[in-house]
Amino acid sequence: GIGYYFLLGVYLLLPVLGPQFIDSFQFWARFVTIIAAIFSIYLLFIQTAVLKTLCSWCLIAIFINILIFYFFTLFPKLV
Repeated sequence: GIGYYFLLGVYLLLPVLGPQFIDSFQFWARFVTIIAAIFSIYLLFIQTAVLKTLCSWCLIAIFINILIFYFFTLFPKLV
């Protein structure tokens, strides 16, 4: 989890580090974002179907991951 957010933080700093890193890193950032969104949906399923209880902190993290996925797919030029 923390590695995912660290990766996105590095991605946001790429314009400062240099434009030569942006293209190759952008693919990996999008790939990891897709994996994180799928894994978040899986964990939501585990919470509801298996555990039959919801964790408020987990729901916030799932919402943030889905929101990041949403912005990466619909607005790729802004991110």
